Amino acid sequence: MGKFKTGIRNFCVLVFAVVSLCHASATETQTVFDKIIQNVVNQQLSTADIDYEDGQTSQYLSTLRPDGSFPDIDYKSTSQVSWAPYKHLSRLRSMAISYISPKSEYYGDEALHKTIINMLNYWYDSNPKSTNWFWQEVSWPQIMGVDLCLLRVGKDPVPQDLESKILKRMRDISKGPDQPGSQGSAANKMDIALQWIYRSTLQADKETLDFSVDQLYYPLRFNTGEGLQSDYSYLQHGRQLYIGVYGEAVLEAVLNAAFSLTGTEYERGEEMGLVSDFLRNAYIPAVRGRLMMYNAVGRSMACIGGTNRTSFPSILEDMKKLDPEYSDIYDAAIKRVSGKESASYGLEPYHRLFWRADYTLHQRPEYTIDVRMATIRTKRCENGNQENLKGYFLTEGGT
Repeated sequence: MGKFKTGIRNFCVLVFAVVSLCHASATETQTVFDKIIQNVVNQQLSTADIDYEDGQTSQYLSTLRPDGSFPDIDYKSTSQVSWAPYKHLSRLRSMAISYISPKSEYYGDEALHKTIINMLNYWYDSNPKSTNWFWQEVSWPQIMGVDLCLLRVGKDPVPQDLESKILKRMRDISKGPDQPGSQGSAANKMDIALQWIYRSTLQADKETLDFSVDQLYYPLRFNTGEGLQSDYSYLQHGRQLYIGVYGEAVLEAVLNAAFSLTGTEYERGEEMGLVSDFLRNAYIPAVRGRLMMYNAVGRSMACIGGTNRTSFPSILEDMKKLDPEYSDIYDAAIKRVSGKESASYGLEPYHRLFWRADYTLHQRPEYTIDVRMATIRTKRCENGNQENLKGYFLTEGGT
């Protein structure tokens, strides 16, 4: 009988230990989700001009309809480019920042919260769609993920049923970062993975979060197909040169992920070395003053402002925090792009043949010149989405 009681006691101790271990593990996992959400919030608030956001919020509140829609947005638009409904979620982000920031005049405002909920309901009910997969699978789910993270720390939460069905739709419309073809490779893979990180964090889905983080960092290695090349050029859509645009998308995705995952088990450091090398050896040299060499941006050269890089300083400011060893290089580039110094400020003679991309870049303080060609190894300048229709042959020595 004594042995039986001892066995029962040992069994109960074992069960208690297992239950305690599981509880501790679940608590740690939940802490990871909360940490990521707070990181997203901190990053958004640290870069926000609250007075500006409050001004935008006031303007939006004055024009918003009672049903949560804006009269100047065509929610039925299916446009391939400049998709109008996206502005709804961009405006919602400004309003969410005003709602959660202690520095805002709208902090914790009940009327604003009700308006935000109306906007979320209208978005879900109207279900806007673009014929361009990128708007559909990347752009709106990404900003929605950020918006919902912001609202998680607000005075009053988003109703659980509303948030859950929005997150479910974000999952249902996505084929995933590991889908075949160009959409599941390089910068596109990373963009999809980033919105999956936001969604799985909000859903407290660790298995999907593990997968999403691995997918986001997977392209940060030298590739022979799409992605970063061993000469630090960047190729997308087959063997198309895209140091700008898709190369920039990689920078933005990595930086957003790096700040979101700081202080968690998902924090990575080794991949940042490649990001730093790409930025210093290819991206920064391809920018002269505030403009990027048109050969480096593919079909975007035909878009209004397609070579303009006035938003680039924000990337460089973030890199200074993650890569302080090269702060002097980033500071000089910030001053050139922002116009605080001349286009020649801090430039040293530089020449690089990007042999993987059939592209040559030569830089002097007095000038920068490049030449792009096409061979059996690479493709001519891209056109598509009704963009750059007359630029196909720029690769016949465009300079």
